[in-house]
Amino acid sequence: MKSELNSTELTTILHAAGRGDVVAQQHFADLVYEDLRRMAQQLMRREPNGTLQPTALVNEAYLKVFCDASLANAPNRSYFFAAATTAMRRILVDYARQRKSLKRGGEFKRQPLDQILDVYEEQNIDLIGLDEALVQLEKLSPRQAKIVQLRWFAEMTVAEVSELLDVSISTVEHEWRAARAFLKWQLS
Repeated sequence: MKSELNSTELTTILHAAGRGDVVAQQHFADLVYEDLRRMAQQLMRREPNGTLQPTALVNEAYLKVFCDASLANAPNRSYFFAAATTAMRRILVDYARQRKSLKRGGEFKRQPLDQILDVYEEQNIDLIGLDEALVQLEKLSPRQAKIVQLRWFAEMTVAEVSELLDVSISTVEHEWRAARAFLKWQLS
């Protein structure tokens, strides 16, 4: 995650944006858009045909994050990126639930997001079950849940997660292993 501003300046803009300052929201969006788009592109890389546009996921996630009043009190930029990653995950999970209910009956048009969900299904990944397991993990260890979201959904490297969460690489590696073991146990 790179920005022309230092962490304190970015957090100040984030607080103003969270309080509803439209100019600050636009400025903050300009500063973080490429990072969010990169995260979405990495998530969408699982889509074999590349037809899904990450822009739609970024825009919807960004709007969801800024509808949350707690953003005004966000402690730092890592909180924002974790919230954005969570929003992207929730969007995918909500869409998976909707798609699952539509499959049980009724006509529906396939949307590009269906294709990425197909990839999850081909890999035998229960996105809804994974989300439920992540909710349980978040109750036990919020940091491990953030690490999973950033590593799995945003496909960040251990070094990137370490930098974003301001913890050592060995801490990220240890908690990533523990979180994966927990999720495997929950999903089995």
